[in-house]
Amino acid sequence: DGTLLVRDATIGVTMPVEDLSAGGFRTISPLPLHSGTRHAFDVVQPGAPALRLVARVVHCGSVLRGRGPYAIGWAFERDFETSANVVRLLDYVTDAMSFAPDAATLPASERSHLP
Repeated sequence: DGTLLVRDATIGVTMPVEDLSAGGFRTISPLPLHSGTRHAFDVVQPGAPALRLVARVVHCGSVLRGRGPYAIGWAFERDFETSANVVRLLDYVTDAMSFAPDAATLPASERSHLP
């Protein structure tokens, strides 16, 4: 269905990714987590080896006023493996998306290149 899932290897929970950028991501977790804690994640992509990412909790807030699930913001660690795997993950996610620019928003000189 297009949902990106990450497995938090630190606590053994699989979570959906709601937002992803070069600096971090947001997940929905059944468990509350403390800011500053460091977790290792495995991202499984169909037809590719799992990617290992390491990130720290930036914020954790209840989605339902004091009860789970919890929206958790993560910041990627800046180690070499995580940085390289973030690039791979962003490439995978953007390649999986279909970009179909609206011809009306492009300059006339670029419209001729559209299928």
